[in-house]
Amino acid sequence: ANRWAHALQSMGVGRGSLVALCADRSIELIVSILAILKAGAAYLPIDSVYPPERIQWMLDGSQPVLTLLGNDMLRDSLSGTKSFITFAEMEDSARQEPSGKPTRGPDPDQLAYAIFTSGSTGSPKAVMVEHRSLANYCNWAIRTYELGPADGFLQFASIAWDTSAEEIFAALASGARLVLRLPSMLDSYTSFLAACKLYGVTVADLPTYYWQDMTASIAAQGLEIPALRLVIIGGEKVLRSSVEQWREVAGSNIRLINTYGLTEATAVSTYADLTDPASTPPGLTEVPIGRPIDGVGAYVLDSRKNPVPIGVPGQLYLAGEGLARGYLGQPDLTVKVFHPGPIGSIAESRLFATGDRARFLPDGRLVYLGRLDEQVKVRGHRIDPGEIEAVLTRHPGVKGAAVLAVAEVDGKLESSDTGDGLLAYFVTSPGGKPAPSPSELRDFLRQRLPEFMVPARYIALDQLPLTPNGKIDRTAFPLAQGLVSDPGAAYVAPRNEQEQKLIEVWERILGVHPIGVEDDFFDLGGHSLLAVRLFSVIEKEIGVTLPLMTLFDSPTIAQQVRYLRGVVADEETHRVVEIARTGTRPPFFCISPSVIDIITYQDLSRNMGSDQPFYALYSNRLSLWKKGTDHLGDIANELVLKIREISPQGPYLLGGYSAGGHIALAMAQQLLNEGDIVSLV
Repeated sequence: ANRWAHALQSMGVGRGSLVALCADRSIELIVSILAILKAGAAYLPIDSVYPPERIQWMLDGSQPVLTLLGNDMLRDSLSGTKSFITFAEMEDSARQEPSGKPTRGPDPDQLAYAIFTSGSTGSPKAVMVEHRSLANYCNWAIRTYELGPADGFLQFASIAWDTSAEEIFAALASGARLVLRLPSMLDSYTSFLAACKLYGVTVADLPTYYWQDMTASIAAQGLEIPALRLVIIGGEKVLRSSVEQWREVAGSNIRLINTYGLTEATAVSTYADLTDPASTPPGLTEVPIGRPIDGVGAYVLDSRKNPVPIGVPGQLYLAGEGLARGYLGQPDLTVKVFHPGPIGSIAESRLFATGDRARFLPDGRLVYLGRLDEQVKVRGHRIDPGEIEAVLTRHPGVKGAAVLAVAEVDGKLESSDTGDGLLAYFVTSPGGKPAPSPSELRDFLRQRLPEFMVPARYIALDQLPLTPNGKIDRTAFPLAQGLVSDPGAAYVAPRNEQEQKLIEVWERILGVHPIGVEDDFFDLGGHSLLAVRLFSVIEKEIGVTLPLMTLFDSPTIAQQVRYLRGVVADEETHRVVEIARTGTRPPFFCISPSVIDIITYQDLSRNMGSDQPFYALYSNRLSLWKKGTDHLGDIANELVLKIREISPQGPYLLGGYSAGGHIALAMAQQLLNEGDIVSLV
């Protein structure tokens, strides 16, 4: 980092400079952040998965003196006079630089980073955070989280979100190891938890939505929780039921801390330790966001900026060391939300109007109640619907648009400022042309917005409902029955039992019925978190761990069945899938002719009763035997060794489906020859 810092300074980067950073999660990414700060500059993180048009907007709006790229792929799609340099080029430039640190470090009032948030004008806005604010957070976090060299702190968040700064700087400043999240960790919750165990993660800072879904999966599937000592959550309102469920599966050995904060107040402003059940007493329906962190003030004020009594809702204002400098290049907006003090009896030099409703509990803790403006939180992402609407109306076939955040309640959608997904309404442009299809609009937005800002469903209207004063009436839209896009193709029924079983899994995960084998997962309202849930179920039920990216390549059930058949056929392996572990009876071992058929055994296991352990076995050598190029006895011998690992002695219960029946019979004969008892074939 020191050599890179000297190289940056030789390129003209120094105090007051802003350097953009667009790269995937890597060691070089962390090195580049440290180098930029050591050079006296501030960094502007941009997620490399964003569409090039959005990246270009961010660069044009921030005007960095230099842009560091993780690789050369983006260079050709970006324009402008600003310089671009890749990590590889940086390393070449820094080879001859000294390894000592630059002589002068940053001052407290210098800019540390600028991070973009969603904006209603159609362009994101960049929040400027100073070193004093970052240092205030780090000092508090190290003390409160009790961080030290023995910890492994997971770097989970995208670099483009301020949560990444929470993770990176708290870990490095405390001497803890920073564990970079691998893409494969999101393939399933089993993969995530196993990786946390493998890499010694002790502290995880997770989006509330992800944590809640993971908690439900741990409870439903009996997944093993690694040796975590602290889980930090934040990003949206927490469900009380999820907190109670977490306590059941995790016990009291893992601390659970709920945080609240905004980018404009350096990520974390308040916190509540939820480990003890006493923190959420029976009469309290909302989960608290707690008290302010050190150096931060929190006030609940009315419309005249007067403090409200305890228990009365008002707007939450923040003050103190955590406040950002303001918005980059937008002084009018800065003045609008960062108010100079003192205000009445509040002796603060500045106060930030969060736009959030809150109230104080009698014990001094805060409870979050929702938004006052039109900003929403969807799966942990802060979004201004106006930005999506502005981009959508740039489509030549769209005259007007409105976007709502919605949550599904009892199978119906309700408008909510903390929703499960986005619903877009649009009015077509005049001229007699057919209305653009949902898939066309979705593709249009995907080329210009991050995936989390692309609505799941699109509804054409003759006109947008308006209030008497001419504004869009967001309470008057007809809500759909579910987050399901209009089908892009005719319904195709399942053609075999494997497709039927996968349809049942999809319908359970997506809450949609009916689903055809050619329906697209994402057109049905699917998103990355539902994909993790889907693949976790597939992993549990058929024992196959799939990379999450395969769903983008094979987004239909028909494609998924073909993929599953192909990927397992290429492996030289024997699979044992635990379908039901508990029970007092001898285990039942069922031999499957293919790995995809294992998913059909769930019903059989349920019908055999809760006291019957059930294991499915598969060998890809079975296909070779059917071709006449392998011996049945050899396959049976290998599978007998597998079942002996589970049940060293009989009696044995064996079964098989289709060609698996031949293997089961051969296994039974071998077991009998070895003196074992076989009670069922």
